Amino acid sequence: MNYIIGIDPGLTGAIAILNRSTLEIEQFCDMPTVPKPTKGRKVSPIGVLNFLNEFSQERQSTIDWLCVEQVSARPHDGPVQAFAFGRSVGAIDGIAAALGYPQCALTPQTWKKLIGIPRGSEKEYSRTVAIDLFPDASKDLARKKDVGRAEAALIALAANRHQMRLGA
Repeated sequence: MNYIIGIDPGLTGAIAILNRSTLEIEQFCDMPTVPKPTKGRKVSPIGVLNFLNEFSQERQSTIDWLCVEQVSARPHDGPVQAFAFGRSVGAIDGIAAALGYPQCALTPQTWKKLIGIPRGSEKEYSRTVAIDLFPDASKDLARKKDVGRAEAALIALAANRHQMRLGA
């Protein structure tokens, strides 16, 4: 089977694995995090690597694409927050490259347009759309805090649609 991995790379983000044959989500993983040496949390590159390795080994599957949401610092982000977020995205990119996964990145505007989410919609709207598109995964998307899972799933689906347009 062939899969597309969608990643919402923030601390409250997640990883979703889309089966390209059935267009169903096979598995979710809330973004693995570890405590920072000072205070707070950060994305765990080892946690991301372990999840991706375990999935690939269990299924002996082919990963067609790994798609990370391509985000940039927002005007209200402080420099420390923006740098930490950039480190998380860079770590995920490095893991994908080390595993040999082809990568793509879609901006929030691009993936939302591919899914049909109106510009300016709240994150909760993404969760509602994901529940409609992936009814078998609705129990994994039931809580408000599952928005990261929902967006990761929608990023994977948008990446699949984008790759199909490109003939990949």
